[in-house]
Amino acid sequence: MRQPMWSRAPSHHPWSGSTIDWETPLAFRNHLWRLGLKIAEATDTSQRGMGLDWCMAKELIRRSLAEAKTVAGADLACGAGTDQLVTNETRSLGDVVRAYEEQIGHVEAHGGRVMPALGGITESACGARFRQRGCRK
Repeated sequence: MRQPMWSRAPSHHPWSGSTIDWETPLAFRNHLWRLGLKIAEATDTSQRGMGLDWCMAKELIRRSLAEAKTVAGADLACGAGTDQLVTNETRSLGDVVRAYEEQIGHVEAHGGRVMPALGGITESACGARFRQRGCRK
């Protein structure tokens, strides 16, 4: 059996200490806006599920909204969720609401529109009992 790539190259693990090339994806978004396309940024089904934590998602949102302002007619919606919560430490729906408010506040503070992700509500409201009944996360 082959060892995982990061175990053979201990100087770099893809999920720790990574640097992000912000300029290339922003240039591509700029190109898409000029073609008249709309963009959903920092959603739970794209970047967030692929390795960006909330801290990095905040930076992506900030940069993308700033870039959108440089293109006439650019249309951008930003994801807001609850991924900053630690699942086993989330005690109430109030925790979930505060997490959404934090993320929505960040998007709106930078002049963006919000596209909410509702998975956190289901997870926190129903917990393990809900998942045991066969609902997929």
